[in-house]
Amino acid sequence: MNEKMEARAVALVMDKEVEHHHTDGNIHYFTCQGHSGREDTQYEITAEILPTNEIAWSCECHYAQFNDDCKHTLACLMLMKKMIGTPKELRVVYNMRIVNDE
Repeated sequence: MNEKMEARAVALVMDKEVEHHHTDGNIHYFTCQGHSGREDTQYEITAEILPTNEIAWSCECHYAQFNDDCKHTLACLMLMKKMIGTPKELRVVYNMRIVNDE
């Protein structure tokens, strides 16, 4: 991660252009506003909590298709950290589900 990407991610969080949308099972879903001619685009970012309690990030943006991370995933991580200790705090521990074999 470079300083330029980090600065852009901070701006996304400060300008409230990234938000937690919902959680489904072990996946947190976020939305983030596009920029640079893509202002009408919203990207979906996911944070999947793995059984190892690591988080696998995914983003729909072009940059993330060729790189391990992007400003959107970094902004979502910053947002998650900012939410710690608030009623909106997001779970970061894998939750084992019972599967019914019918």
